[in-house]
Amino acid sequence: MAQHSAQLPMLVDSVDEDETQVSGVMTRSRLRRAPIARRRLLPADVTPSMGLTTPPRRIANKRRKPLETTAVVLTPQIPKDHGVLPSNTRLQITVKEVHMVAEWKWKDVSDDTCGICRSAFEACCVNCKMPGDECPLVKGVCKHAFHMHCIYKWTEAQNQARPQCPLCRQEWR
Repeated sequence: MAQHSAQLPMLVDSVDEDETQVSGVMTRSRLRRAPIARRRLLPADVTPSMGLTTPPRRIANKRRKPLETTAVVLTPQIPKDHGVLPSNTRLQITVKEVHMVAEWKWKDVSDDTCGICRSAFEACCVNCKMPGDECPLVKGVCKHAFHMHCIYKWTEAQNQARPQCPLCRQEWR
């Protein structure tokens, strides 16, 4: 289709299939021969706001009857979505198989290992047999993280009234 603006009428070339309605613009596309007397325009009939469409070009491996030049003047309706024409075509995709890879880490911990036993947080501490056996991650007010069993043993082993963080020596809470 030809370029258009809000002030100028839009000119539409003929298309191969049937009539279509696209955003308020009708394109006529039936391939048939019309009587020459009805379709012929004189140059005096064409105004500057009108234009002429050209006959469709021949497409390889497809026979088409030639059409003569006709004038088509349509008032365009510019879509509100900034030039994107709506479509009635729905994309249909069937997903048969999906392969995914994932990795996870502790988000709010600067180091991925316990500061006491030096085991990874994904693994269990030295007291637990299996990862996830009631050995959660414990974080103090100083933002250092430890296995729950490790910091419990650490605070019990200290002979102070207020236990301290093993990494920064702040009061453990």
